[in-house]
Amino acid sequence: MEGEEEDHEEREKEENEEGEEEEHEEEEEKEEHEEEEEEEHEEGEEEEHEEEGEEEEHEKEGKEEEHDVEGGVITNTEAPGAVM
Repeated sequence: MEGEEEDHEEREKEENEEGEEEEHEEEEEKEEHEEEEEEEHEEGEEEEHEEEGEEEEHEKEGKEEEHDVEGGVITNTEAPGAVM
């Protein structure tokens, strides 16, 4: 009887350890997944800021008017189809 009880306790102990290992692995996977999502979110924000910066640059370029005088005609070098 004592041998059977020891075997039973040993099996329960092993099952508990295996269950704990699985839980630990699941937690690690969950953490990794959360980290990946956070990184993707941060990258998305960086891209958004870059796009906004590019838009602001284009707006500034459009507002900056460089005028040249050629043959008495003032031309805007930033405007599409400018006379040169």
